Amino acid sequence: AKTAGGYPGRLGSGEDYSTSVAVDQSDNVFITGYFNSPLFHIGSITLYDSSDYLLTKLFIAKYDSAGNL
Repeated sequence: AKTAGGYPGRLGSGEDYSTSVAVDQSDNVFITGYFNSPLFHIGSITLYDSSDYLLTKLFIAKYDSAGNL
């Protein structure tokens, strides 16, 4: 099983949520959501908020059938 952020339930330090998960015919998994953390981790990728306002940001992630981001 894959987890975002390295351990279950932890994506960043703020209010961070996945809002939708879908699987296509090739078993690719697509995840959408949003985050308010200054740093947001999903798999081995870290997204940074470079704004001064800490606005809500959207994300879309795709895992292939082997679990690679």
